[in-house]
Amino acid sequence: MIDTMFVGLSGLRTFQKGLSNIGNNVANLNTPGFKRTSLQFTDMMYQYDAQGGQGGQHGEGVKVGVSSTDFSAGELQSSTNPLDVAVDGGGFFVSKNGQQINYSRVGQFELDADGALISRQDKSRIQMFDSASGLSDFTIGTLRSQMAKPTSTVKFADNLSTGATNSSAETTVYDKDGAPRQLKISFTSNASTTPRSWKVEVQDKVAQSTVGSGEIRFDPDGSPSF
Repeated sequence: MIDTMFVGLSGLRTFQKGLSNIGNNVANLNTPGFKRTSLQFTDMMYQYDAQGGQGGQHGEGVKVGVSSTDFSAGELQSSTNPLDVAVDGGGFFVSKNGQQINYSRVGQFELDADGALISRQDKSRIQMFDSASGLSDFTIGTLRSQMAKPTSTVKFADNLSTGATNSSAETTVYDKDGAPRQLKISFTSNASTTPRSWKVEVQDKVAQSTVGSGEIRFDPDGSPSF
């Protein structure tokens, strides 16, 4: 009778572990980089009624054998962080925390104060292959010393209606410090004075000041006149 109770109890405990494993998989459906696991069950060692195995044998119940992880690629999701990436197919991201090497499929990254790419979870440094085919930190620290390049040319394409009196467009440029500046380009028809001509004025939207001005004229076929 006691053996029967233990056999039934082993089934209940194993079934409970199976449900817990399923619950863990469901709870982590939206966890980045999570890989579901599955349990394999096996029977417990048989006992013999007589020494030497001459009598009948009876089972002792069931137990959890091994847990296997499914490493197949999951669903790719969008992110608002421009540094977030994902592995499409097989493979892992390699990171280093001290002397410990970690492998993960979680691609949630950020830059630390030194310009190194790190994991947002454990702050370990993401690794890459260097010129010697070894691992080194993925960093942009050496690029921070480069001077900003101001915008020198702005190109845009549009049509100015012959029946309109004004038109405008906006664009973003960068100054010598790398700071963005929002510009507004206004076109005002000057056809009453000069046929097919427009006055052009460029204004800084924040400072509300005029950056430059000029005039553009068109040939009868609509092409700019130089």
